[in-house]
Formats: sequence, structure tokens, C-alpha cells
Amino acid sequence: MKNWRTVALVAFAFLVLASCKQGVTLTKLQKQEAEAREELQEVQEELITLANMKEEYAVQSKQTQLRKMRNRLAEVDEELNNLNKVKSSDNNAVQGSVKQAITALEKEEEKLRQSIAELEALPKENWAASIETINEKIAHLAAEVNKIMANVKSD
Repeated sequence: MKNWRTVALVAFAFLVLASCKQGVTLTKLQKQEAEAREELQEVQEELITLANMKEEYAVQSKQTQLRKMRNRLAEVDEELNNLNKVKSSDNNAVQGSVKQAITALEKEEEKLRQSIAELEALPKENWAASIETINEKIAHLAAEVNKIMANVKSD
């Protein structure tokens, strides 16, 4: 029993001495500060890249939607032209169906033109204000790092 106590005390003493060696040093503190500043810079760059990518995505998405709508509008116009040629048929049943189809296509054409006009009128996304806010917040965090490290004297 005494041997276990001795071993435990020796082990405890060893751990205490070992932990003293691994204490926080000025070098470790400065290394952590450098890492924190590096991470702040990286976060800032990533957030600004995200905002810029969002602007680009919005432009590309708008162009894709406009292209699809214009393609469908061209198809509708072509179908209307074809139906207008058939409209003069002597068959009353055909004329009724053609008139209904023409009416439906004209409504679709009007909706497409309106949607295109609304989409074209949308302003380009601008995330400059968000980028400015990001820069301000990062500067604030950098100031907090300065405050934390203010009373640390280097050797």
C-alpha cells in the first residue's frame, strides 16, 4: 500500500513538473496572436469573395432566365404564326380549336413579355455595403486582438 502511495506521489510530482514546462510562453502567445491575425485576414478574404461571387451569380442567373424566356417567346410567336395560317380553314371545329389555342398562346406571350420586362428592370445586385460592413467588423476584431496583446512586452 505504501508503494502505491509513493508511486502515485512520484507520478503526480512528475506531472506537475511536466505541466510547468508546457506553460504559456511569450513565444506561444505571439504565435497564437499571429495565427489569430492570419485567420482574421482569411475570413475577410473569404467573405468578400462570397459577396463578389453572389453578385456574379445573380447576373448569370438573370441572363439564363432571360434567355429561357426569350426562347419560349420565340416558340410562342412561331406557334401563333402557324395557327394564324390555319385559322382561315373552312372547318368550324378546327376554327374553334385554333381560336382557343391562339387565345391561350397570346396570354402566354403577354405574360412572358411582362416577366421579361420585370426581370430586365431589376437592378444589379450590389454587395458593396456588405463588404464595407465586413471590413469594419474585421477591423473591430483586429482592434480587440490589439487590446488583448496591449500589455504584453516582447523580449
